[in-house]
Order: sequence, then C-alpha cells, then structure tokens
Amino acid sequence: MNDNTFPRNWKNPTKESEDSKNGSEVMNEYFEQFMSEFGEEYPDTFSSNFDSENYRRRFMLRDELIMKYAFAIPTDEVIQKLVEMSPIIEIGAGTGYWAKLITEAGGDVIAVDNGERDDWTGKWFEVRDGTYEEVSNHPDRTLFLCWPPYESDMAFETLKLYKGKTVVYVGEGHGGCCATDEFFDYLEENFVEQKGITIPRWPGIHDYMEIWTRK
Repeated sequence: MNDNTFPRNWKNPTKESEDSKNGSEVMNEYFEQFMSEFGEEYPDTFSSNFDSENYRRRFMLRDELIMKYAFAIPTDEVIQKLVEMSPIIEIGAGTGYWAKLITEAGGDVIAVDNGERDDWTGKWFEVRDGTYEEVSNHPDRTLFLCWPPYESDMAFETLKLYKGKTVVYVGEGHGGCCATDEFFDYLEENFVEQKGITIPRWPGIHDYMEIWTRK
C-alpha cells in the first residue's frame, strides 16, 4: 500500500451507514479528532522542520490519542468491512476501541488482551484478559490483529495457532514498527492477500488494512 493521496470520499463514521447490519449510527471520536487536525490534507511525512511548534504539537497529539483510542485510525469503510467478516476474534485489543465500533455497527467481536501494557487511558469495550492462545478456541472466527507489538512474537504465535480461514491485519508491513519478520513471512507463506484498504495515517506512519485468506 503506497497511496499518498488522502481519499476525498471517505465516509464520516458518525453518519448512518446503509451497509450496517442494524442501521445504527457509529460515533467515531478518533476519526473526528484526526480530521479536525488535518482536514482533508493527507499527512504523508513528518515536517522537515523538527524544531517547529506544529511538529511537536502533532507528535504529542498522536501519543495522546493513541493511548486513548488505538494506534490505527478506523474509518467507516474498514469498520463495515469488519462487520461483513464477523464473527471476529481480536488478539491484542488494547482499549477495545475498534471492537466497540465493530459491535456498534452490527458486528460480533471477542476482544482479548494480555494486559501487559497498562498505560492506556481509554476503555471502550469489555476486553477479555487472556493471551494469544485464546485464538485456538475460535477457528470459526476471522482473526483480527491491529498493530501487534514491535519485535514481539505475539502476532507470529497467534497466527501459528489460528486454524481459521481469514486474517485481517492493520499495521505497518515488513521493516515497519509492527510484529516481526517471522510473522510476515509466515503470513505470506500460508495466506493470500485478497484486499488492501488505505486508512488515515499519522505523519511518518505507513499503516494500512489487509485481508488475507488461507491458501
């Protein structure tokens, strides 16, 4: 995913979506706050002026909103795609923000996190206390991994235990700040990428959403 243009036709997730299973509105505070900062200008890279007040302010804003919501910024498009792919098992759910939006849009999510990270400031969903081993109990669910921790074997071990057919991955790719090379190698060896979707990106970040199915 190398898109450098901010999609002009992104739906505002605060509005009712015709694709939602229950037709209910989904309020996406994270997306709203991101858009209030950047408008419709895609933030491709960090400012070259690292001494600028604007750069420092945006860097601090990213840290604040990550801790409150999530590393990745969901849109109506990706939430509706996850609803279509329900039921879902999310490993490493953090604050549960993505799980909350999926559920409110009509999806079915089991969200699990081991609680090792204790600096989250938001709590949006009833996230189960558990490890990646929980995935072995849900072969009937789509596996959802959103920004698995960098240089941690969590994502790799999760994928090896998963016996289902579909994986949704949100994060940076090979050489980025998510998971390990072993994870990406295993994913590519055992699954086929079906679709890639651009999501809003903080300056300097190159994350995206990918949908993979087992070979």
